[in-house]
Amino acid sequence: MSMRLYLASQLWPYYTVARRRLCRGSYVIDEPTASHRDFSSYAQAESWANAHRHRTNGQPNMLTKFVYLAFADSMAGSTGGFAGSYGAFVVVDSAHDFATNQGFNVTSHRAYVAAHELTHMIIDTHNANGFNGGEHLPDPNENGVQDDADDGRYLMYHHQTAQNTSGIHFSNPTLRQIDLTSKESVER
Repeated sequence: MSMRLYLASQLWPYYTVARRRLCRGSYVIDEPTASHRDFSSYAQAESWANAHRHRTNGQPNMLTKFVYLAFADSMAGSTGGFAGSYGAFVVVDSAHDFATNQGFNVTSHRAYVAAHELTHMIIDTHNANGFNGGEHLPDPNENGVQDDADDGRYLMYHHQTAQNTSGIHFSNPTLRQIDLTSKESVER
C-alpha cells in the first residue's frame, strides 16, 4: 500500500496564531513543506503523523488545540478515510473510487469523509450511548428501528449512503457526545 500524506489542520495565518487571536471556521496548513512519503501500513502513517503533530517544519508550534486532518493519495482497503489518536485521514483516491463505484457525488463524498473522520476525533463512545464498537450508529434517529430509511441520512450512520454522503447531518446521539467546550474532548 502506498500513500502520499499532506498534514493539515485548521487554517489561520501564523501571525494570528502567534498573537492568539483565533477565530472559528478557519484552518491552518500545518506543514506545507512536508516531503512526499510512501507508507506501507497504517502503523507507518500513524508513526509519521505522531512525530509531526504539533510541529511545523520540525519545530514545536502553538497548534495543540487543533484536530488534525491529513489528506492521503491512496491506501489499499480504504473506502475513503480513517481516524486514530494522531488525527483523521481522508484517502483521496480511495474516496473517489468508492464514490464513483457507488454513484455518489465525488466532491460531496470527500466532504462527508472529512466530517465523518473528524467527528470520530471529537467523540469517545465505543460500544456506548447507542454507538457500536466502531463509533457508528445503527439507529441514529432513535426511533427503535435499526437501518430504517431515515437512518441513512446521518453522518455517523454505520453505512455510507447516497443520503449521508450528500450532506452533513448530525443526529441527536452524535450531538450529545460532542463537547467543543472541553479541550479534553478533542485531545485524547
